Amino acid sequence: MNQFEITTMLGDEIWVAVRYMFLLGLALYLVFALVIVRQVGLMTKTLSVGFEFPIKLLAYLHLIASVLLFFLAFVSL
Repeated sequence: MNQFEITTMLGDEIWVAVRYMFLLGLALYLVFALVIVRQVGLMTKTLSVGFEFPIKLLAYLHLIASVLLFFLAFVSL
């Protein structure tokens, strides 16, 4: 086994580890999106300023986008 074969084998393992780290990061971002939805819900219950619907809509769109992104990343593994 020469140096090139060892480097190639390690390179494949490193990229697998990077993929799982990205998946972990996207999972944390999904939790962050859930926290945003919760915080927006609490904020709109507390404050009444007249534009609650657009803010809630943006929060839910953000959550949907992060769920789709996580799903696509999970399927592509």
